[in-house]
Amino acid sequence: MPAQPRIGCLEKPVQRRTEREVGVEQARERNNKQRRAKVAAVGYRDVTLVVKVAVGVDEIRSLSLALSAADSERLAADLVSVHRLAWTRGKPLDADENEPRPAWL
Repeated sequence: MPAQPRIGCLEKPVQRRTEREVGVEQARERNNKQRRAKVAAVGYRDVTLVVKVAVGVDEIRSLSLALSAADSERLAADLVSVHRLAWTRGKPLDADENEPRPAWL
């Protein structure tokens, strides 16, 4: 592998980004702006969740899930139900040793 070019007397190698990396960064910036715009629009209940998903061995992609108010309500109820059930028989199998039962249950 050829050595990275150096600028002047800097010891740090120059980082070159591929078009894909630049595109991913631009998409991330766009997504962050959209998320900030949604958060600033108080009163809306629609939610967009951005989840990082491993694709193959060394690639991670972002997946956006758009949830309506009804979807969000159902998801919240399902999550609370899962946690409540996990704590009904004592400590959940994946709980830390000193983890207390959440107050919101």
